[in-house]
Amino acid sequence: CGQFNALLLFGTYFLPEPVRNFNLPAISLNPNTEQPQFSYLTANHRAAAESAVRYLLERGHKRIALIGSSPLSSFSQHLRALGWQDAYDKAGLSAPRELIVPNLLLESEIEQERRFEALIRRGDYSALFFSNGALLQRFLPVYARVSGKRADSLEGFCFDDLDAMVKVGDECSLNFVRMPLVR
Repeated sequence: CGQFNALLLFGTYFLPEPVRNFNLPAISLNPNTEQPQFSYLTANHRAAAESAVRYLLERGHKRIALIGSSPLSSFSQHLRALGWQDAYDKAGLSAPRELIVPNLLLESEIEQERRFEALIRRGDYSALFFSNGALLQRFLPVYARVSGKRADSLEGFCFDDLDAMVKVGDECSLNFVRMPLVR
């Protein structure tokens, strides 16, 4: 272990036993909930989500669907869902909890499509808030098929990094959240 004196970890939620035993200073570029003794640098998911939803509320969107909210699959998605709720609370409005579509990443494609179709057919949302880009990518073809509309008719926000959003393509006009960092 004499060749380095600190660790910089990328995308690490769990540190294997040999790495923990190095007893070196370490910082992770993700929240490291499994190893709280390590420092981390991450985006302030909750504050950024609240800001994005507040922006939509100020533009007159009172019924913003939340797509992806389960802490079971992603702590950061859970924080984003809390930010969605915070924006409604701070605006003195009741959040439309009936417009929450739980995290679909753990479900079959058929179940995901069924949930998306139900939301689209309801049609009583004014904007969409996606907790990550994978959910947006899965939603867009279902939206086009069920609604008969182009994706650029949607208004809302999506969380994810820019590389993931390149895959979405030009057919989407949603805003993408740039998150402030916190330590």
